[in-house]
Amino acid sequence: MLVIGVDGYKGGWVAVWANETGFVKATVYKQGQLDDLLDQGREAVAIGIDIPIGIPKVGSRKADVAARGFFDGLAPWVFMTPPRAALCAGTFPEANQIAKALRNGVGISKQAFGLRHRIFEVEPLAQHDLRIFEVHPEVSFLEMARYRNETWTSGRKKSWIGFHARIGLLERNGLTIPVDIGAAGAAGVDDVLDAAAAAWTALRKARNGAKSLPEDPEDID
Repeated sequence: MLVIGVDGYKGGWVAVWANETGFVKATVYKQGQLDDLLDQGREAVAIGIDIPIGIPKVGSRKADVAARGFFDGLAPWVFMTPPRAALCAGTFPEANQIAKALRNGVGISKQAFGLRHRIFEVEPLAQHDLRIFEVHPEVSFLEMARYRNETWTSGRKKSWIGFHARIGLLERNGLTIPVDIGAAGAAGVDDVLDAAAAAWTALRKARNGAKSLPEDPEDID
């Protein structure tokens, strides 16, 4: 039962492949070439990706609100997906102005605006490939800890304690990432961790054990 977890990194996309026995391999793809992963991963039964799928016209997505509610005091780890018109804007100031108009004065961060090309790359692929689903890695890590009745209080992924807390949590949940992961080792540590968390969730989804936030997903064009 092969699954894939995917996250964006500076050079494009990093993917962690896994099956019921654990880690299989890690691969990287240039931005705009995510369809190569789908071609190579034809046998995968689930593909989790850390990117918003389903963009609101106005307001906020129920998925983002539910993900924020999943944390205790760590809601800022989940950013709110901007409205489509803001993501389609030509410049950040224009996008910020549009977002404020459509979200009761709440603007858009430069980080969120910078993700627009990735969001629009994944959108048509997800519409035609039902294996693809959205994952929020921090939600996955928290769920891993709860699954093992552990208290989750680690720091951010880029910190020393945050890295070791997450890599250990992955190992205790059956997904050990080796030191040598080939070309994928060029990706950031936090990006590899997020791809691995997405793979763990993809395994749960393949086993019908994953949870949806919200429980009844909203239908967004």
